[in-house]
Amino acid sequence: MTKLDEFHDLFYNEVLKPHQRVWLDLILGEDDIFILGSRRIGKSFVSSYAAVVLALGHDSRPAADVVCISKDLRTAQELIREVTKHADAMNQLEHVTHGTRGSQTSVWLRNGKKIMAMPGMPESARGLSGHVIVDEFAGNPADHDELFAMATTIPSSHKHLKTIILTNADHQESWTDGFCNNPSDMWDDRRFGFRVVRTNIDDVYPDGYPEHIETQRRRLPARIWSREYLCEFSTGQDVLFPLDVLSELVADPTEDPSAVSVLAWDPGFTGDPAGFVVCDVSPGRVCVRESGLLWNQSEQEQRAHIERLVNTWDVTKILVDPGTAGFTLAANLKQRWGGMCDKMSVNSKRYAIWTNELVRLIDENSLTISGEGWDSLVKQINRLGKDKSGKLVVPRTRHGEKRCHQDAAVALLMVMEVLPSSRPRHAMQPMPHLGRRSDFRGF
Repeated sequence: MTKLDEFHDLFYNEVLKPHQRVWLDLILGEDDIFILGSRRIGKSFVSSYAAVVLALGHDSRPAADVVCISKDLRTAQELIREVTKHADAMNQLEHVTHGTRGSQTSVWLRNGKKIMAMPGMPESARGLSGHVIVDEFAGNPADHDELFAMATTIPSSHKHLKTIILTNADHQESWTDGFCNNPSDMWDDRRFGFRVVRTNIDDVYPDGYPEHIETQRRRLPARIWSREYLCEFSTGQDVLFPLDVLSELVADPTEDPSAVSVLAWDPGFTGDPAGFVVCDVSPGRVCVRESGLLWNQSEQEQRAHIERLVNTWDVTKILVDPGTAGFTLAANLKQRWGGMCDKMSVNSKRYAIWTNELVRLIDENSLTISGEGWDSLVKQINRLGKDKSGKLVVPRTRHGEKRCHQDAAVALLMVMEVLPSSRPRHAMQPMPHLGRRSDFRGF
C-alpha cells in the first residue's frame, strides 16, 4: 500500500462522516453524480477532496485535469483553498497559479495534472477536457441549460471522465426541480447516466440536531428551513393560498339554477400560453367547471377553442384581457359575441380587489374547483404570492421546456370582476403596496 493509499484510507475512515463516505464512493464510481444536499453538511469539503483524488487517479481511473465551476468568484476561491489544503496534506501540491483578474485559479499537482476553479459561466472553460465539478448549481446565475451542457460536454472526450454536480434546492418549477423531480421523458433523457442523490439534514442527524443547527431551525422561517435544510423546493414567496387549503376546495360541482356560466380568457402569444377558466357564478359563490393552458395557438385557434367552450357550457359572459397580445382577439370576440363579451384590462388596482375577493371566497369555502384541468389550476393558484412589501407576485415558472405565468389563475381572478357578491363591494380593501402601474409587466 502506497502512502497515498494510506492517507486515503485514514481520511475516509477517520475524517469523513457516513453520508460523506457515500458521496465519495459515488463520485469515484462509474456514474455521473447529481447531489441535492442540505447546507452545512460538507458538500464542498468532499468535492474538493474528490477533485484531488480524481486528478491523481484512483484505482483503474487514470489521472486527469479537473474543472471546478462555482457560482461566483468568492465561492471559487473558497473551493480552491480547500483543494490546496488537501493537496498539501497529501504532499502532492506543486504550485498555484492565478488567472487574470482572479477569474481562474489552478492548483498544479506533482503528477503534472491541474485543478482549475472558475466562477459563473466561464468562457475560458470551452475547449478544455477533464472531470467537471459544479458547486452550488442552483445558485449559479448562468442559464442552467447552458451550464449543464458545458458541465457534460467537457468530460465527453473520454469515457473515464465524470460530471459531478452539487446543489441546494431552490424553487418549484426551476431547472433543478425538474432534474430532481420531473418524471417526463425530456427530463429522463437529461438524467440519463446520472445518479441523483438526496441528503437532507435529518439524514445526517437522525438522532437530533446539534446546537448550531437547532439554532438555525428556530431562527429561519419554515419555508426557508425546508428549502435550505430539508431539500424541499419552495414557491419562492409567501403563498396566499396554501396547497392543503386549496385541496379541500376540489369537489364535484353542485347544480345551481341561479348560476350563470362565465368564461375568462387570458390570451396567449409566442412563448406564453393562453389561460382560461369556465365558471358557474352565483351570488357569493364560484364553481370552476373547466380550466387549462393552451400553448402555441394562433389567434384563430384560440377563437375556435372559445367557440367550443361557449357551446359546451352555455356561456353567457366572456371576459378577455386585450393587453398587447390579445388586442385582435378581443376585437374579434367583441364583433362575434357583442354585449356578451367584455374587455377586461388588467391593472394593479384590479388585482388588489380581485385577490381580496378570491381570499374571501376561499376563506368562506365558497369556491369549488372541478372538471378538466383542476389539478393544474390548483397548483397555479398556490403559486400566487406576496412579497415582503405585500405586493402580489404572479411568477413565471417552467412548464416543460417553456415558461409561463399562472395564466389560468389570472383568468380566475378576472371572474371576480363579475361576481355578484354576498356583501357590498365597498367592504373590500385593496392589498397595500401593490406599486405603481409602471411596475406591472403584464401577463
